[in-house]
Amino acid sequence: HVEHVVPVGIVANQPKVNGGINDVKAGAKTNRFVQICDAYHVPLVFLQDQPGFMVGPKAELEDTARAIARYQNTIYSVDLPIMTVVMRKAYGYSYWLLGGKPVGADLVAAWPSASISLAGPEVGINTLMDREAKSGEISPERRAELYAAYREDSKAVKAARGFRIDDVIDPADTRRYLCQNLDIVLARRPRRPAPRRTIDA
Repeated sequence: HVEHVVPVGIVANQPKVNGGINDVKAGAKTNRFVQICDAYHVPLVFLQDQPGFMVGPKAELEDTARAIARYQNTIYSVDLPIMTVVMRKAYGYSYWLLGGKPVGADLVAAWPSASISLAGPEVGINTLMDREAKSGEISPERRAELYAAYREDSKAVKAARGFRIDDVIDPADTRRYLCQNLDIVLARRPRRPAPRRTIDA
């Protein structure tokens, strides 16, 4: 018995480099790679461990917003099977753009260790504390309480509904889970002749 082989394109964050943040270089690289996969109708697999997009003066100087916009236009226009696994961090709008349901993902799964929210815990807690700080000083105990509650609400099982997670899976089952579901996804989306589109230079 010989298993059939289906090539896939894998987009993954590297948390050992800038914490896995999505900056202008990452945006341009992802954009071109997705275009290549779309040209040859190669299914995409997103593996997320990222704290969001780069923000601040450096991001403005590098025109990160433009790189993100170009990638956004690309990912919303592709017609590809897309599967996503959130392994650890998935914060902000980049969660949606890197294989979320709004970009047409067929399947979004998460590990039990995943933390999914609109902002990272520190940013979220600072926002909550800023509101509370107007009424007086916040104790370390209160900060710890808010942090624990925020972390609890961002766990994969609790975040599943709001962030449209299909399954919470055992990390050891990731490869098998993706392979099994790829067959199902491909059956619904037959591959088409390539190439189909122009790729950015």
